[in-house]
Amino acid sequence: MIEIRDTHTSAKIIFSGEYESLKEAVGAAVKQGVSLYRANLYKADLSGIRLKKANFLEADLRLVNFNNAHLKNVHFQNADLTHATFVNATLKNIILQGAEIHYINLNGAKLLEVLF
Repeated sequence: MIEIRDTHTSAKIIFSGEYESLKEAVGAAVKQGVSLYRANLYKADLSGIRLKKANFLEADLRLVNFNNAHLKNVHFQNADLTHATFVNATLKNIILQGAEIHYINLNGAKLLEVLF
């Protein structure tokens, strides 16, 4: 059982299910239209994930591995992306307003229509 919990109160479960990995659970949540508002994904390995229309508003995404990910229409407003990596990722129509982006790694990333 994989659970994605709220970053402010770990007692609140945002999404859960029988998945083999956190990456698979995140992908399923987004496909089902679940908002990952304030999700605690600290140190998650989301490398290679493909996400469309995801909401990570105020999420804890510190040290998350987004390497080789394909992200389209993803909102990261006020999220903490400190030390997150996006090496060789494709980011299209991304909103980063208010996000903590200290020390993120964008080496080789393709940025298209990114709003800071």
